[in-house]
Amino acid sequence: MRKSMASVVTALSLLSLLFSPAGSYAKDTTEKKSDAIAKIEERIASGELKKASSIVFEITSDSSSNEVLSIEEIETKQSEVLEEVEQELKSNLGELSEKRQLEWTNAIKAGKNPYKVVGEVKSSHKINAAAKINKVRVESGYLMDSRNAELIIYAEIEDIDGTSPALVSGTATLQYADKRNAKYKDEDDLKFTFKAGRDLYEGSRKFSDPISVQYTHFWRNICSTVATWSDGTSMPDYDVGTAYLLNKKAIEYPVYEDDNSGIVMFEPERADLPWVPNNQREPRDNNMRSKYVKWYENRHGSPDFNWNDVDIHHIIPLSYGGDNSYNNLIPLPEDFHDDEVTPWWRNYGKYVPQGDDY
Repeated sequence: MRKSMASVVTALSLLSLLFSPAGSYAKDTTEKKSDAIAKIEERIASGELKKASSIVFEITSDSSSNEVLSIEEIETKQSEVLEEVEQELKSNLGELSEKRQLEWTNAIKAGKNPYKVVGEVKSSHKINAAAKINKVRVESGYLMDSRNAELIIYAEIEDIDGTSPALVSGTATLQYADKRNAKYKDEDDLKFTFKAGRDLYEGSRKFSDPISVQYTHFWRNICSTVATWSDGTSMPDYDVGTAYLLNKKAIEYPVYEDDNSGIVMFEPERADLPWVPNNQREPRDNNMRSKYVKWYENRHGSPDFNWNDVDIHHIIPLSYGGDNSYNNLIPLPEDFHDDEVTPWWRNYGKYVPQGDDY
């Protein structure tokens, strides 16, 4: 849509304010954050709130158009593009989910820590390398609040390079399932918009209201986002984050690999394993420790650790259907076992009968 010279000059004057360093690239120190946002950011900085999987988008524009749109036209264009990309995400969600599951499975088969392998998903729009590049880097994910058993969805402007976009917006949705590769259900979403001259600067964040975690689930985030520049160039992207297993206190399943043997403390296949009453579960083998030590050293050699400093842990506890087979056992440092693994399982199930031991 072409404008008269007067309207173009007016739009340029307005947009020059939006793209000033104080607006787009640096935080306006005169703008006071809400108390709620300030408290969340303090808890992130202290490490009390921990990030789960995140999706990082690098959205780029190489447009050389001299056309300048009004703010109203940019908002309309962005809204239309965002609606299209959200529909495209829905259409491709199954394929993306299978890709994430395959990455996870391949990491396990390779004996790698799967959380480290696919903990962050990067996605970027292909550009013309010879053109002037304008880029915005957006991160979306969720925070784990174990103190309050809550999750918080967030979106953040990580970096701006070149000319800042006029708008960045999108939808980040938190989903859950009882199996990693099952169909996920929507729990809540965060619809976010960052506008140049107001809150589109590096480090700017948006947060959802806290989401209560009542049961153990696999949790993941999906996100679609669009960045629109002053000439109306809108670049969208979307992706699916890695699913993490969190118990009902919003604590991530502890990952551990025995360096000597390469044995990995695998996660349970389901988030809803039923509690097995004490009189129905496989009995604990009183000679299990000595037999396991002998089996371990015959198979993997003498370890670097002292056996007096480790516990022999049932990866799937007997109380949730595990057994005494060597495939279900792993040596764990006593403090890690006592401080992280056992408390995680104590907050796993929906219901534990009173008087029945863990």
